[in-house]
Amino acid sequence: MKSVPSGSRRLPRAVLDTNVLVSAHISPNGAPAQILRLWRKGAFTLVRSPRLLRELESAPAGPELRGRVDESAAFLVALARAAGADVIVSGDRHLLELADLQPPALSPRQLLERQRRAPPKSSSISSGSSSAGAGASRAARGSAAR
Repeated sequence: MKSVPSGSRRLPRAVLDTNVLVSAHISPNGAPAQILRLWRKGAFTLVRSPRLLRELESAPAGPELRGRVDESAAFLVALARAAGADVIVSGDRHLLELADLQPPALSPRQLLERQRRAPPKSSSISSGSSSAGAGASRAARGSAAR
C-alpha cells in the first residue's frame, strides 16, 4: 500500500458492488451513475480486485443478477476490510440491513445524500462511518426519501 505524505489528506476508499456498476451503465442519470461521476472527479478511491472485475465482465442484466449479488456479499465485506475501505456501496438489501457492519454498507442514494450534506472541501464518504448498521441505514434511507 502507498503511504500518504504527511499533511496530505487520504481520499476515502469505496468498494462498489457489481450491481451498482451495472446499474450505472444501464441508467446513466441514476444514483449509481452519479457515484461513478464523483469517482471520476476524484471524490474517492475506487477499490478494485480481479474477482470484482471478473464479476463485472460476466454480470448478467436483470433478475439474474440478484442471486449473484447475494452470493458476493461476504467477498465484498472481506475486500473492503482488507483494502481499508471506508464504505461499501451496494443495492443488495441484505447487505444494507446488516447491523454493525464495518465498513458500513450504503445504497447509492444514501451515499449521494451524505455527499450533499458534507461541508465543502470535506469528504462525506468516510464521515460518520462509525454509525454503521441497520439503524443508520434506515435513518439515511428515511432522510433521503424526504
